Amino acid sequence: MTIIKVNDVSQFRQWVNKYFKSKGLPAKEKYPEEEAVVNDYVNRGLVYFVLDFVEISSEARFIEPVAYRFKSKELYYPLKTSNTFGGQGSIELIIIAPTTLCFPGNEPIDPYSGALHKEVHPEAQRPYGQRPLCLNLPVKASTSALLVKEEKDLNGIYPGGEDFFKDKKAYIQVVSYTGKYFFKDDIFVDVSTGLQREAGAVEEKKDEQWGGVFASLDDAAQKKCSLKPQRGPCKGMFERYYYDPVSKTCKSFIWGGCEGVVPFETEEECKKCLEDGEKGK
Repeated sequence: MTIIKVNDVSQFRQWVNKYFKSKGLPAKEKYPEEEAVVNDYVNRGLVYFVLDFVEISSEARFIEPVAYRFKSKELYYPLKTSNTFGGQGSIELIIIAPTTLCFPGNEPIDPYSGALHKEVHPEAQRPYGQRPLCLNLPVKASTSALLVKEEKDLNGIYPGGEDFFKDKKAYIQVVSYTGKYFFKDDIFVDVSTGLQREAGAVEEKKDEQWGGVFASLDDAAQKKCSLKPQRGPCKGMFERYYYDPVSKTCKSFIWGGCEGVVPFETEEECKKCLEDGEKGK
């Protein structure tokens, strides 16, 4: 792995050719796509580049990821580098931030694009290619969940995360993009503009046994009491809770750490369904 500082694109070209020759790779007189991307970053004051040399074999395998740590007030992720190879594909980001940045589903955080609004206004159900932007991209976002630092939730995901966030809350959310690898901008978002809480999913259809009456609960709380738990695709091990209307008890389940459905973070929150259910009889 090599880190270089680029002040001039022509010097970058010379360095790349020397590097390629040292690796037994063919050199070129020009690299128009790559040079255009490098020039764009240099003009924006981003002059440090990392080259990771990876030998590719005929067997499918995982490549060891590269971790970058740098000081920034904004969430940053480079996208324009993908323009060099083009084509189509998917980008999936697991975001851990002090706020929730995207509304679950295919909408950004917007009071007029939430689940309740879409029930009344079907025109808000837009196809993928017409999604409004979140992180400046037409993305699909999972629900978000609070990582409980006291329970060491961060350790398995991001070692040292507790020191990084200190006294701030940390929310985890998965955001995915599928489409052309051609981007006008990088992801550069002020995390303070996000939602200062979790953003959960609301099921539109429920079995009758999950539609119990909780007369003294507000609408949002009633829906949480009716949510079915879903582990999600990630392989984490986080204990969360849900209300079982059949046994009328709060039960625990294992949440994987992304997507899925988490009705309650703690058993105490879940027990409010029991208390208010009794009042509603």
